[in-house]
Amino acid sequence: MMFAVVLLAFFVILPAACGKKEKTKTLPETVEGFNSSDITLAVVDGYIFSDLAEKYYPEAKILHFDSRENAYKSIIIGNADGVVDDEPIIRAIMRGNDNYRLIDGYVEPADYAFIFTKNEAGEKLGQEFSAYVRSLRASGELQQLDEKWFGDRTDNKTSDSMADLNGTNGTIKLVYDISNVPFSYMSAGKPVGYDIDLAIGFCREYGYTLEAGPSDFTAMLDGVADGTYDMGCGAITVTDERAERLYFSEADYSGGASICVRNSVEQEKKEVSYFSRSFYRTFIENDNYKLFLRGIGTTLLITIITVLAGTVMGCTMYILTQRADPIIRQLTKLTILIIRGIPAIMTIMFLYYVYYQDMYFGEIVAAVIGFTIIFSERVYHTIKECATDEINGDLERNYRVEYIDTDEFFAALYIRSGKTMWKSYRENVINLIKFTPIAGYIAVYDMTRIVEYFRQNTFEFIMPLTVMALLYMMLIGLVSWIMRDDNRPKDRKQVDESAWAVRDEDEESLFDR
Repeated sequence: MMFAVVLLAFFVILPAACGKKEKTKTLPETVEGFNSSDITLAVVDGYIFSDLAEKYYPEAKILHFDSRENAYKSIIIGNADGVVDDEPIIRAIMRGNDNYRLIDGYVEPADYAFIFTKNEAGEKLGQEFSAYVRSLRASGELQQLDEKWFGDRTDNKTSDSMADLNGTNGTIKLVYDISNVPFSYMSAGKPVGYDIDLAIGFCREYGYTLEAGPSDFTAMLDGVADGTYDMGCGAITVTDERAERLYFSEADYSGGASICVRNSVEQEKKEVSYFSRSFYRTFIENDNYKLFLRGIGTTLLITIITVLAGTVMGCTMYILTQRADPIIRQLTKLTILIIRGIPAIMTIMFLYYVYYQDMYFGEIVAAVIGFTIIFSERVYHTIKECATDEINGDLERNYRVEYIDTDEFFAALYIRSGKTMWKSYRENVINLIKFTPIAGYIAVYDMTRIVEYFRQNTFEFIMPLTVMALLYMMLIGLVSWIMRDDNRPKDRKQVDESAWAVRDEDEESLFDR
């Protein structure tokens, strides 16, 4: 294990820490100075930024990207000098990563608003929403929302639940852009953000039930325009072109497009390596280590409960396949076959989205139940394989015809095959730990979600990925050490095998009938 850790550090951490310092280009201090043939600007397709770059910077070279992550990464590696993006989104990214800085001024000022289908119903809904925005502005609540989502980092901030919106005036289908921190994005598997708060508050005020779904920006505009959705949000800039096919509400936020550039080395207070800065951002800044502790704690919680419950369930499965009535026996075998054939992630996603999505801590409940079912099947097969081998074949036959009781069977099986069972059981526990990150695909805030948070919101991913790999290696190493053969439980129960170890031919023939 130590060799693996050193190898991982050598190939991942050390090259990043020891990389050569790149020369930095002197960039303009205001947005007006970027119209030059020496400048390369990155834009994300599907938004208005491509049009703005061509309009205001015809001399500059324009690079097109399919995601913000790739666009901002182009600054770090030196392919682009700046990214044209919404100013509030740039500020949100800067709060999580000091590699970036904001250029003074707006490329073009803009208002941001919700969009509605351009028909009578959409116009009525948009007018209601505009009235709601005006009331929040008058009462000061809109300013409070601004301070909540734009005042500091957005870590661990949440929006209200949509589950309790049981309005009598109908249901609104909301679509939101998933990649617009802090306007609308996903956190722990749920939609959150400035615009999400506005949508939930509006539905609560006007008596609507809300159904929300994520989308990319272009699909969101098209979905609202053709009536698939009633309302859309996510830092949507009001433009005349869009207004031709969409109804805009009153603006709920004013800002504009600006330019984000790489923070030059000369502007840093002191020279530090990439490793030091990345370590600080990943763990120290804003107490981020608490996120990692929470993530590993979720993994341990799921693992411990699953091992205990899955062991009991696996033993019960084996008992039912041996001693239950024929119908229960066959149903149990069919259940085991189904569990074995369905991928773990499908089992967990089914449990979550069908049964536990709206439950408090429903994601953890779904993960625990799903992994318990999966782990129990492995425990069943461990018992089955040990019981049917050449040494224990007679033991299983004696148990099936109730010649020995359950306690005596398991005690004798453990005495005979304890070492083999323990090794198989240990491997099942280790595999369970390896599988737990897939629970993050529903809503569990485990290590998988932690890394995803840093990747999407801070564009810091090398250090979190490395740390996650090391943590899981250490956890598996610890479990392997605790469950080593020397620590295998010793069964002190004495089993008298002489009473049933040797059967006469008449009794043996019972199994052939």
